[in-house]
This record gives sequence, structure tokens and C-alpha cells, in this order.
Amino acid sequence: MQHTGVRAQVTIFALLGIVLLIIIGAALFIRNALLEAQLAEQAGTLAQQFSENENVKTHIQHCIGTILRKATEDLTTQGGILYTHQGGNTPYNPSELGNTHIKVLHENVLYNVTYGLKGNDGIRLPLAPLAYSGAHYPAPNITIQDMNAYYLRPTVYHRYDGYYGDITLPKLCNSTGPNRIGGAGTTVRTFTTCEPFSYNPFYDNTPTLQDTLARYLEASIPHCINLTEYADRYGSNITATAPPKANITYTDETIIATLTYPLSVRLATDDFTTTATFTTELPIRLKLIYEIATRILKEESKTLDFSLTDDTQIILDHYNAKDIEIHYLKDICGQTGACQGRAAHDDALLLIDHTSLLSSGKKLTLITAIEDRPPVLDWIHIAPDVPYHATAVGGETLTITPQAIDPDEGPVTITYEGWGQNHTDLFMCTEAQTIDALRACTQRAANTPQTPWMSSAIYQSTGTRAELDTQETDQGYHTLTITAHDDSGKTDHQEIHIIIYPLPQAQASGWHPNPSLPPDQLSLEDPYCFDARGSQASFGSLTRYTWTIAGQDYDGALICLPAYTYDIADIKNLLAQPFLPYVGTTHEARLVVQSETFYSSPATWTTRVQECLPLTGTDNPYPYNNSDGYLSNRPCCNQGSYASTATPCYQESLTGPYWLLTPPQSTNKNPPQP
Repeated sequence: MQHTGVRAQVTIFALLGIVLLIIIGAALFIRNALLEAQLAEQAGTLAQQFSENENVKTHIQHCIGTILRKATEDLTTQGGILYTHQGGNTPYNPSELGNTHIKVLHENVLYNVTYGLKGNDGIRLPLAPLAYSGAHYPAPNITIQDMNAYYLRPTVYHRYDGYYGDITLPKLCNSTGPNRIGGAGTTVRTFTTCEPFSYNPFYDNTPTLQDTLARYLEASIPHCINLTEYADRYGSNITATAPPKANITYTDETIIATLTYPLSVRLATDDFTTTATFTTELPIRLKLIYEIATRILKEESKTLDFSLTDDTQIILDHYNAKDIEIHYLKDICGQTGACQGRAAHDDALLLIDHTSLLSSGKKLTLITAIEDRPPVLDWIHIAPDVPYHATAVGGETLTITPQAIDPDEGPVTITYEGWGQNHTDLFMCTEAQTIDALRACTQRAANTPQTPWMSSAIYQSTGTRAELDTQETDQGYHTLTITAHDDSGKTDHQEIHIIIYPLPQAQASGWHPNPSLPPDQLSLEDPYCFDARGSQASFGSLTRYTWTIAGQDYDGALICLPAYTYDIADIKNLLAQPFLPYVGTTHEARLVVQSETFYSSPATWTTRVQECLPLTGTDNPYPYNNSDGYLSNRPCCNQGSYASTATPCYQESLTGPYWLLTPPQSTNKNPPQP
């Protein structure tokens, strides 16, 4: 029993010893952890004090400013890239002159400038087949106006590339970088999203300007300052353990550079890892000038009549941009003598920001190259589905008026080749009932025309428009090629087919079901009919009547609108859809009639579109005249528009017991709603 008690005491003492050791160990661990935390906090404080040291901060900020100003100058004067020998990612190959870059002389410096706009080569989506073919010549059989819209690329990142060029300007902003959409940002002022077209696509790993500036700063800063030497100089046990990481953030007016150094701070015998951050803000409007240039190229690529010479102020006004100067440099590479043949007619766009200063006081200057593009000959046609392009009757003077534009704003000349210029044709039949028969009956002759197209007086004076005096013997189906030439030798052309033969005659007219209304005026609250019944066939009978009214096609000799069931209360809603854009202006309806496979020349019927048409009579205004609202008095219509809502245009009084009277009607609009 005594031995058992001794063993129990020994066990208790052992347990107490273990507990005591655990308590002592825990206390030591907590003490060391607290000490470590205090030392880590002290290390962070030392790093912060070091980064806030005026000498250190001033030197680093000076280095950042010097490096970024130089990098921005090189980037912007070369079209948004840095070559490998400058610390960038783009190899420089002199043999690629005219393919990847051109030479631009500016302020006595010859720059190698990459292309911001090249010829359209189509779009291939990363996970889809070919979406649109590239620009091909001859241009497609659609009008220049339609090409401006049809060839816009549909994807988010290529929405501004059009028939007249691909925007190849490097992207400004990284879609996952500091200026990303929905990003955190440091403050409302410093965080600014970029224009949608300024971001790189998710599938594109090409460095943006934001990436290039950050990497350039990281690579260049060690050559300007050795942070460890600064730490030793000020007696701190601080060591930079790795190269710094840089971030570039744009605001509308500045570039903000943030440089973060990983540091090791020695306290007592331990090393603690922390960071030191240095921030510099430079008054350089890189984002603004770059997005202005991109938007200008966007307009140039999608709209043929946008002028780099005359229309860029529209873009400056859009951004409310002050002190930015824009120049369009025509044939700039050829003028330097550096480009012979290829690229001799390539151009450049130059923007100068007078408020942003770079190295040695130079102003922020953006230069981007524009590849010379072919001219575009507008589609010569009668109507989209007519299989020939011009008509006349033998003995008439036939006039061809081509319209062509050079996207590069150079002169365009027109030449003619084929029937009426180099040869004549013979009609071998007595008559032809169809186009195919007319074509089969026409054979080429060896005779030279007496007065060719290009010898006509009007061609000699204009260089584009031409006339031909036709004869009875010119009856037939003829082919003529019209070619547009720009000053660099690029061309566009169209082969047109000319019918010299009696054709159907279209006659367009219009009228109101209400005969008291003028037929040359159309109202949003009155039915109206377009009438082609006066048209005539050259032989046989007319087989089709095609109207184009307010951009919509209609078939029929008589087209009355609205085409749906309507009454005086809802007619305005039905007519507003086609005609509202024309209110206060004129509308031109177009008519083409068809006899078998022969089409007439277009006839037009012009009306002035009004909100309403005044009609004064003895009847009361609608809805008080319920028998025929269209014949009721319309005192609210004043010279084609409604009277001011503040001025009642009529009053109606009723007498009798109040419980028999209906609620008063509106008096401010014509017609008031029932």
C-alpha cells in the first residue's frame, strides 16, 4: 500500500512538471511571437522611413521621371513601340521598310514609325471561321455609304476597323492592369478607365503601352540608382533583395508610376522581409493624346469622306482637348527620300501636346504611319436588282458621272475602256424581247468611235464625267470599264453594262385621299398614296412596280400608307415610323418599273413632310366631329407643326345638366385623343 502511494505522488509530480513545461514553452513562444511581431513592425517602420527619406525619395522620383519621359518620347514618336535595341520587344529590321514601318522626318530627327492604319485584310476571330473578307478590288457592288457600315468589324476589340483600313496602333491599356474596367484604383482621381478600343483583347498577349512602360522602368531603374548603397549610406540595415516591380496608371492629365522594392531589414540577428514603395506622378497626357489618335484612325477606317486635313477638330471637341495640334503628313516617307517605290506614298498622322513636356523640354509628340490605300469607285447602278447600269435611246446623249474618292485624300482620275471608247458594237437582230436576247444580238465591231468618251468636252474639263452622242445604230447591249486611279497608281474599277434600246418609262406621282390637301405635302396624320399607274411599257405590259419609300421597298402600282388598319386616333403612330426623320424636310420616293427583263430609269416623287396639314372648314375639330375625323377642322395645325401647348387653339363649350356633359377634351394638340 505504501509503494502505491509513492507511485501516485511521482505520477502527480510528473504531470505537474509536464504542465509547467507546457506553460513555460507557451509563454516563451508567445513572448517570441510578440517580439517577432514587434520587430516586423519595426522593420516595416524602418522601410517606410527609408522610403520617405527626402534624399532617397527625391533621387528615385528624379530617376523615374527621367526614365519615363525618355521612354514615352521613344514610344510615341515611333507609333507606340520600343525596339529591342531601346529596351523594348519589337525587333528592328531595315529591310521591312514599307511593311512594318516608314521613315518620318520631324524636327530634324528621322524616326522609324510603325503603322497605325493598314489596308483591311479581313477579320479572323480566335475561335471562329472567317467573319468578313478583307477589302477587295474592284470594290463590292454596294454604295460607299453602305460600305462605311457593312465592313465595320463586329467584335468588341475591332469594332472600329472598316473597309478603308485596319487599326494596327498598339493598344494603350492592359485589360487586367491598373486602369482595368471595374478595377480598385487608389482614389477616384487617379483611377480612370480607358476607352473600350484602348484595351488589349483577352487573347492578345502583345504588350500594351502600359506594359512596355512598366517593364522599361523596371529594367532601367537599377542603372539610375542602387538602393542598397543608399541604405548603407544612411546607416540602415536594409537590403534590396530583388529588382523592383513597376505599375503604370493613367489619368486624363498624368502618368502615375509606382515602384515597389522587396527589402530585407536586419534587426538584431534576424532578417525581416518588407517592401518600400515610391510613387511619381508626371504631367504627361499620354492617355488623352493616344485615344484622340486612335479615334481619328477609327473614323478614317470606317468613313471614306472623313478628312484627316479638315475633320480632326471634331475629335478634339469630343474630348474637349486644348493645346493639341494635329497634322496630316502626305507622302511623308517619299519626301524624306528614304522610301523609293514601296511606301513612297504612305502618310503619317502627327499630334503635338503643347502642355506635356518630355526630355530636354520636348513636347509630347505622337506619330503613327498610315499605309497608302486604293481609291474607291462608287457603285454605278440604276437599282440593286437591275442587271445593267445605264440606259438611253438611240439619238440621245448618254452621260456617265462616276464618283470616286481616295481615302488618302489624293487626286483621282477616271479612265474609260471598251464600247464607245475603243470600239463600237453592231446590233444583229430586228428586235429583242429580253435582256438575254439583246445581249445575244450585240456583237463587237472593229470601228473606232467618232467621238470617244474621253474626247467629250465635259471629260476634257472634269477628267471624270463623260458623254457620248448615241446613234440609232448603237442599239444593243454594251460593256464599258470605268477605272479610278490615285496618284500612287492604285486603282478600283467597275464593268458597267449599257442598254441602248426603248425601255419602259416610270412615272411617279402622289395624292391624298382627302382631295383638299396639297399632293406635294405629306402629313404624319393623313393617309397618302404613291401612284405609278401613269408608267408605260415600251412593248407588251409592265410586270413589276418597285417603290423605295423612306428606305423601305414596296411592290405595286399603287402604294397607300399606312398599309395597316388605322383610324384618326392611331394613324400618327403608324406613319411616324417611316416618315418622322423627314419632318420639316423633303422626302424623295423612287420608282422603277419593269417589263419582262427590261427596267426603266428611276423616276422620283418629292414631297415635303409635315407633322400636320391645316384644314379649315365649318366642321368642328376632331373628336367633336365623329362622322369623319379626316375632314374635320384642324385649328391646332400651324404652318405644318402643332401650336404651342401653352396656347389653346380652340375652345368648346357645352350647356346642359352637368351629369350629362362629357369630360372636356384636350385643346392643345391636333388631334386630341378621344
